[in-house]
Amino acid sequence: MKLKTKLILGFMIVAIVLGAVNLLSFFYLNHLNDNYQNLIKGPIEERRITQEIGELVAEQSSNLRGFLVTGEKEMIEQLRTLNAKTSELVNQLKESENMTNEVEATISDIAIMNESFLKGAEDVLLIFESNENLAIMQANYFTIPLGGTILEKTKSLIEFTENILAKSIEESNHNVASIIMLNIIILGAALIIAIITAIFISAKVTKPINHLTSIAEQVADGNLSVERVTIKGRDEIAKLGDSFNKMIDNLAMLITRVVDNSQQLATSSEQLSTSAEETTRASEHIVHSVESIASGAEQQSTLSQDNVIATREISENIQSLADSSLIITNKAEQSIEFTNEGSELINQTVENMKAISRSRLDSFVS
Repeated sequence: MKLKTKLILGFMIVAIVLGAVNLLSFFYLNHLNDNYQNLIKGPIEERRITQEIGELVAEQSSNLRGFLVTGEKEMIEQLRTLNAKTSELVNQLKESENMTNEVEATISDIAIMNESFLKGAEDVLLIFESNENLAIMQANYFTIPLGGTILEKTKSLIEFTENILAKSIEESNHNVASIIMLNIIILGAALIIAIITAIFISAKVTKPINHLTSIAEQVADGNLSVERVTIKGRDEIAKLGDSFNKMIDNLAMLITRVVDNSQQLATSSEQLSTSAEETTRASEHIVHSVESIASGAEQQSTLSQDNVIATREISENIQSLADSSLIITNKAEQSIEFTNEGSELINQTVENMKAISRSRLDSFVS
């Protein structure tokens, strides 16, 4: 796996964990929002309707009293309108999802009492036309007390809805606390996973680099017999280790060649010294021969044939000396060339080792 792939994989793990955290948070927040929506549509709405029913019943009683005082039939018309609206609200309460048997019975009682209140008000209206006092007695002893009973029923419903509302709020607060705690736990786990992933990737990257740096420092100090770098994997660092091993092997071969060239240079120098000694002896022999020729010219006049032979030998020796000098010159030039090549290779090797030592981590970071 390449180093780039390892880094991308590490970041993807962290991103997946954070994405899971956000997804869970979104889920629980939606759940919490649903609870609040149900709270608004449920107990709060039921409490509002119940309060409105109580207010409408109180207005009906007020209109009935107003009619008994003023005798205006418009009061009865308003009472009928209020009674019809009260019936609609009671029907809405019957559709509630939080109903118990007791609550259902209470709502049914309110519905029946509301109808009875309207019937009582109609009776009061009929009696009022013939006997006002009897109508007032009918209203005070039957119809108006019935409205009070309805108000008591609505108060009990309000208490019930308030209890449900309190429980719903408590449950919602508990859910909020649970969501907060769960988010803290998940975020903590995500942080731990991110730290472990970072440490793991860092160890996978820095450990082979530190090993490679240690080997490079030894090579820079001139130790080419160090243990070769062993980095498992197929990433860029492993390839760098293989290239570094090849470089060490090439440096070792280069040093071996330099040593061999130095040995050849030493051998050539010895041969050059031997040839120089031979040349010196040949020169001395030539001088001696010339002196012998000069001193014995008169004596050897009769031996011209021998002189010709001696002169020929001298020429051959001079030619041999010239050939030896040429060979010595060529070997000296070759030795100088080998020496220069070895020096350049050694200098280049030293510069390469220094460059490796200086840029051992820079190449990876860049």
